[in-house]
Amino acid sequence: GRYVIRDASDELHTIELDAFAIDRTEVTNQAYRACLAAGQCAQPRVPADAAAANVLIDSAFAAFPVVYVDWEMSNTYCEWRDAQLPTEAQWEKAARGIDARTYPWGEGIDCNQANYLNCICDTQPFNNYAGSLSPYGAYNMVGNVWEWVADWYSPTYDASVTDNPSGADTGDRRVLRGGGWNQHEYLLRTSARLGVK
Repeated sequence: GRYVIRDASDELHTIELDAFAIDRTEVTNQAYRACLAAGQCAQPRVPADAAAANVLIDSAFAAFPVVYVDWEMSNTYCEWRDAQLPTEAQWEKAARGIDARTYPWGEGIDCNQANYLNCICDTQPFNNYAGSLSPYGAYNMVGNVWEWVADWYSPTYDASVTDNPSGADTGDRRVLRGGGWNQHEYLLRTSARLGVK
């Protein structure tokens, strides 16, 4: 149906989106481990000195989001599941619903609603913020870890594409949405976006 998206410069664009499905949780270590076991996914690129070196195999971290996966690794995981990364527009609708809310739960933010700068200073299990679900019941759409989407990064949305927009045709960066545990609240807005190589 019709939906209004707000880009990073707060300009509004009205678009049409077909029905789609989106996971309710971030990809967990346990879920990603299954893809590794099937021989389809690559090992996360964890720096040798990172504290996260063993979390993928430690059962205490099974419900934590997988980290150190790039866009290609994320896309491969989705393909293994016979799924796909959401477009930016799909991600944004799932995060903010249809009423132009700043955060998935509405307005205002504190450490009881999301995992961001100086709250906990590390990732958390996907269900630690059950009271802050998106309008469609998705956990942690902002905070905790950045989330890859399908689109190539462009500095602004192309307002001329109004039917199921899918971003730029090519590029040198992909889009991340949602902010992470070490980000300022400004980057947790449902309209915030980042382009990463």
